[in-house]
Amino acid sequence: MGARRVNKSAMRRAAAAAVATVEREPEPLREDLAAYLCTFAPQKVDPAHLDAVRPAVVAVMRRATHLGGRATFVKHTVDVTALADWAHTTGRGLGWRELMAHAVIGDFARARTRDVAAATHAHRVKRLLSLASTINPSPEAPPRLVATPYAAVQPPYTDAEMAAIARIVRTQPSPIVARKLAALVGLCRGAGASASELRTLKVRDVADLGDEGILVTLGTGDTRRTVPVRRGYEAMVRRGIAGLAERTPVVATSGAHNTVNTICAAAVALAEDAPEIEASRLRTTWIAELMTEPIGLHVLLAAAGLRSARTVTSIAEHLAGTPGAYRAAAPHLRGAP
Repeated sequence: MGARRVNKSAMRRAAAAAVATVEREPEPLREDLAAYLCTFAPQKVDPAHLDAVRPAVVAVMRRATHLGGRATFVKHTVDVTALADWAHTTGRGLGWRELMAHAVIGDFARARTRDVAAATHAHRVKRLLSLASTINPSPEAPPRLVATPYAAVQPPYTDAEMAAIARIVRTQPSPIVARKLAALVGLCRGAGASASELRTLKVRDVADLGDEGILVTLGTGDTRRTVPVRRGYEAMVRRGIAGLAERTPVVATSGAHNTVNTICAAAVALAEDAPEIEASRLRTTWIAELMTEPIGLHVLLAAAGLRSARTVTSIAEHLAGTPGAYRAAAPHLRGAP
């Protein structure tokens, strides 16, 4: 699908609406905010500038009717005062439209003096730009940013991505990274271990029963449980604990460079398009796989150490478009003969 064509008529209507908003007499301020402006006395302003700066600040702030809280209103008033004082000192106009121009605020941003901390100045400029976008919208104003919804649960790895990760595990040049990576992938993808659980996991928590499989004890308190490792990942887990004493941490050892994240980052990918290895996505993939099998929800929650089904619901959104999933589950929906 091609890019949408820009409708020039719609652009003209939007520009006209913005101009009309600016030209319209502002709504009256709340009584307490109006009273504050009446008695407002600018601080840290040269007394010789007060007669010029104060009316300019009032002209701007009487249009800031969208600022509901008194503390927020006062903070913006201080910001506008600093802007107006700088504009007066540098010979710029003090009309409210001139002060609330993004180009002027941009110049003010680059003119920070040493008596103002960099962080304070940056926050001040950010508030001024937001204020200008609201009370003086214009073509030069940057478009409002649209927040990208946060994905609470990342999508599970595809089969192709898991195959690539398995190759990365097999071909690590560093024996230490190779062992730890095998344990990490095997336990997260094969038993649903979380990154926080791997930080405290020791070899004694992994019981290798030979042909009967591998059991791993994860979690603490009411989330503590014993989970069997998926058959396809038993070999990885065995490689990850081979030759280690019972009290040895399986993955995260002492030192800032031996955390779960740094071990993943140390993995050497074979190709530029190889997926990043994330413990959370490996665990999500394990949960997603169990969701496609005839396992009760209460059993799945217990195995994953979850107190609610919120995570499962988020993962289900990623599985909604899986082809043939409903058809494959039909025999289980009907029941045993």
